[in-house]
Amino acid sequence: MESTSITKISAFLDSMFRPMMMKIVVALLILLVSFITGRLLGKLIEKILKSFEVNKTFHRTTKMTVHLEQGISKTVAYFIGLIGIIMALDYLNLALVVGKILLVILLSLILISIILGMKDFVPNLIAWMRIKRNRSFLVRDRVKVYGIEGEIKKISIFETKMQTNQGDTVFIPNSLFIRKKFRVI
Repeated sequence: MESTSITKISAFLDSMFRPMMMKIVVALLILLVSFITGRLLGKLIEKILKSFEVNKTFHRTTKMTVHLEQGISKTVAYFIGLIGIIMALDYLNLALVVGKILLVILLSLILISIILGMKDFVPNLIAWMRIKRNRSFLVRDRVKVYGIEGEIKKISIFETKMQTNQGDTVFIPNSLFIRKKFRVI
């Protein structure tokens, strides 16, 4: 009795895991082939670009040193590897799930970037509105802030342009006029 139930359980587990193991092996083979193909194709492209002396031609034309041959060949190799990863995930029926996870991560990074970009925008905008409303200072006024004295040349939304007595141009974020003491001379 016990041996038949163990045999049934073993057969059930075998029928469940054998197809899954085959899928995993095939997915790993897809990855292996794509990475090898990407690497070989990348090396081939690099040799072709070196034969055309792309780096030297680019340097002569632009006077900039850029390793285009290596960059292009690595980009091709990584792209083929990425295609292999997508194919392997698709074979395992995981492409949609992983795609959704990557989309959420990408949107989160974009949102975080926007929030970090706005952290200076909002205080400077509010300070600009207060400067304009209160007429704290005007263009051509002489102002001293942070120990720097000079004439206000332009008041924009984000910063104020000031020319010092030595002739230097200084850009001061508007939010500093709210946070720090300044005086009009």
